[in-house]
Amino acid sequence: MRRLLLAVGLAACVVLPSLLFLGRYVVNGTGVAPAGSDTSQHVWRSEVVAGLGLEALPLFHGRSQALNTNADRPGLPLVLSALSAVTGVDARDLAYVLPAVAAAAIALAAAALAGAIPSVPGWGIALAGVATGASVQVALAANGYLDQLLVEPLLLMAAACALRAAGGGPGRALGAAALLASWLVHWQFALLFTLLLGILALACLPASLRDRRQGRSLAETAAGRVGTTVAGGAGLGIAALLLGTSGIPRAPIGLSRGSMDRHLSAQLPHYRLPSVAAAAVVGGAWLAADVKDESRRRAAWLLVPWALVPAVAALVYLAGRTVPLPRALSFALAIPSLGALGLVATIVWVRGRFGQVAAAAAALVAVVALIFSVTFAWETWRTRKPGSEDRALGEFHALGRYLTDAGGPAIVVVDEPRAEGDFGTVPVMRRIRAELPARLALATTIYLGDPELLVRGRPTLRPEVVGFDEVSRETWQAARSLLPEDPTIVILRSHLTGFAPAVDAHPEWRTNGWMSVISGPPPPRARPVAPERPSAAGLAAWWASSLALVALVGAGWAVRFGGGSLALRLALAPAAGLVGLVVGGLLVERFGGRTGGAGGVVMVIVLSAAGAIIAVSRRSSWPSA
Repeated sequence: MRRLLLAVGLAACVVLPSLLFLGRYVVNGTGVAPAGSDTSQHVWRSEVVAGLGLEALPLFHGRSQALNTNADRPGLPLVLSALSAVTGVDARDLAYVLPAVAAAAIALAAAALAGAIPSVPGWGIALAGVATGASVQVALAANGYLDQLLVEPLLLMAAACALRAAGGGPGRALGAAALLASWLVHWQFALLFTLLLGILALACLPASLRDRRQGRSLAETAAGRVGTTVAGGAGLGIAALLLGTSGIPRAPIGLSRGSMDRHLSAQLPHYRLPSVAAAAVVGGAWLAADVKDESRRRAAWLLVPWALVPAVAALVYLAGRTVPLPRALSFALAIPSLGALGLVATIVWVRGRFGQVAAAAAALVAVVALIFSVTFAWETWRTRKPGSEDRALGEFHALGRYLTDAGGPAIVVVDEPRAEGDFGTVPVMRRIRAELPARLALATTIYLGDPELLVRGRPTLRPEVVGFDEVSRETWQAARSLLPEDPTIVILRSHLTGFAPAVDAHPEWRTNGWMSVISGPPPPRARPVAPERPSAAGLAAWWASSLALVALVGAGWAVRFGGGSLALRLALAPAAGLVGLVVGGLLVERFGGRTGGAGGVVMVIVLSAAGAIIAVSRRSSWPSA
């Protein structure tokens, strides 16, 4: 019966978060485009890698966020390229279902993490999984921050494996592989989590030194096993990032104090921090207060510092440094996990103190708390703005068709003085590239400033406007490289201040009302119309095929190298599959294959078959890992 209840609970970890994130696209009022202003950036990057290979993703060393290619984060494009090659669904459509797939992987990995902690019952494991996968943190990470969203199940798996390994069980190899892949997906969060695992290793050191004095090999102590996991995963991840990718790791660019303040004021109310923090404190205290069980205290040494990451970031922020505090909050998945463990601890304590009836009442309260938590996450996710409002999406969709028909390089002139920091260049660059085939996306850029100066072959400089010249010079360099190729040059009414006077002053510029062509074929006559939203059946099919694929790739490896019961090892299958697609995809690309073509299909077959063979071999024939 316990196994059946655990299986039902793990099924809930898949179904509930997935329904939450898919549901946005079947209700009215949420727009056609996928949520998040950054989503279009991930779409065009993934389309380039799928169509042209990882090497085609260009480097960028400047400061203009509009021209940033995030070449130091190849993991997400590799995953979407492989999924596209096997399922036949392009990256634009996969962007709708990736949050649901990632949320299910997060929930299952969080359940496996809870299962690595002694005394957590099966229902508590499922509670922790659902509370984490269907949390406000995940809803806000899914709002365009898809690199972060994808790295989170990998880090949860690394955490579960580290705790298993610290207790003497298997998990070192799988945890190191998860850490390796996380460096390729989002190296900043991987670095932060490496430090958190380092805290766990240091916390284990006193007991490990005692074990060493008693004759045990240091490498086989808790600190040694966690340390080898961290050193192996981080070392290989850094090497893969530096030697296997075209992008050089760089600090985030485009951070603005004003933007951070606006994001904080908009997002903080969704977290309901007082009540969530109270439950997390109970969970942390329950783990840390057990002086007899080292395993639970080790979990506290990992989860409590993770939950305190936003507090540390807030102190740095208050000290005057501009750090991405909203991202630190959404990264702290330990908060909902500890909150769920706090509910578990409360129910267990009430049952021991007051009996079964009181425990049933406490369990009812926990269910209500979980329902409220999921409801808050749904409301947060439902109210996120789409990457483009429907009218803007229609314009960019029509512009994409026009530039595709033109078939050559293109420059879009942008000038929005009121847009903070980027002067309107970032959304235009990302949205139009996401509407173009891969080769044309790379041959399309933006120019910040006066279109007349572009025609004359000059940059637009406004030293009186803070930050303008820095962005303008970099976009001018990108545009100047295309001018010898006779590019199509267009302006959009919605993204150029002074559009009407400029068109009136230049009757040779052909216009259709919402755009004007300075150089190139005549503009389209038809009014722009947003594409239709995918059907519910299509979304379900894309989600099911994607989740099944990543789980199939990872199942054998998770069963062989994971720890705990078979159900808990299988819970790591989606996260392990993502590891396989990232690491395997990088190897395929570096050996001349293409993850977006036959190379990706062969890779999936090989990884799935090898995992199945390893899974059915005798576990005892393998060394402890």
